[in-house]
Amino acid sequence: MTFLVYNAVKSGPLSVVVLANIPIACLGGLLALLLTGINNSVSAAMGFVSVFGIAVQDAILVVTYAERQWAAGVAAEEGVLNAVEQRLRAVLMTTFVAMFGLLPAALSDRLGAQTQKPLAIVVIGGALALAVLSRALQPALLLAAHRFYRPARDGAPESAA
Repeated sequence: MTFLVYNAVKSGPLSVVVLANIPIACLGGLLALLLTGINNSVSAAMGFVSVFGIAVQDAILVVTYAERQWAAGVAAEEGVLNAVEQRLRAVLMTTFVAMFGLLPAALSDRLGAQTQKPLAIVVIGGALALAVLSRALQPALLLAAHRFYRPARDGAPESAA
């Protein structure tokens, strides 16, 4: 997965920003399992795989938009703010579709729920954590990554204008 992320963003530090969403999703999924009292299972593990995909997709949307802003000459801070603001709707729609789509499976107690419920709980918890925590952490990480890799890419440090 790391190679695919690197291929999408073409930068090691920005790949770290994208992959930093995975622990956030994992934390949300684990907390959801703990709060609901559901044991970890193969179904829950599949939920973690699903929420990892959501985490990476959401982060790539924001990071690639910020890269386009920077390539167009926008200042680092403004590019990050534009990326977070402009991609918020797309990121939240992805997150909420996953959450609301699996809500019936998470609430079900009928036949077959014991296999579907852990997956749904993990995806809902992970997506909720992504919606809240990554919106707070991602801009700072993105700005730090930009400042880290910019001098190496341009050959000169960024001016403090």
